[in-house]
Amino acid sequence: LTYKIPSMMCMKKVYGCLQGARTLSNTSHDHLQLIDWEKMVTTIYNDVCLSDDGLIAKNGFESLKRVLLSTNVESIPEENWFILLDMVSGRPPSIAVQQARTSSLGFIERLFLMLMPYLSKKKENWVKLEEFTITMASLARQNLRAGRATELFETTVH
Repeated sequence: LTYKIPSMMCMKKVYGCLQGARTLSNTSHDHLQLIDWEKMVTTIYNDVCLSDDGLIAKNGFESLKRVLLSTNVESIPEENWFILLDMVSGRPPSIAVQQARTSSLGFIERLFLMLMPYLSKKKENWVKLEEFTITMASLARQNLRAGRATELFETTVH
């Protein structure tokens, strides 16, 4: 029995409350909110997205995507976005859990498209973005080596 799915629903409710409290508050708690955001994103990724159960991992990526899409990109410092990019590209789900790996690829594509306009404004970020792109090409190559008769191959090609 796994508690990852019920805990994800609880985390979504907590995040919604945090977002609501932030909009109602007149005082700034940016640092505390950043720490909460970091903990939530890291926990979802490490505890749910990297699950050996493909369905749980897929749900984790969907939840993580919703959290990130509800986040104002400019409210998070650039260095934190690069930490997130490094985390998802440096520790992808196992290639043996193809549903998780497929969900990961879709999530990373969406994340990169969301962040590229913001992060590429500064020339000093270009090297990091280039390194991330090279890492992602390496992950795609691993997916393709999994074999043509797999869903992972089809998802990577399309």
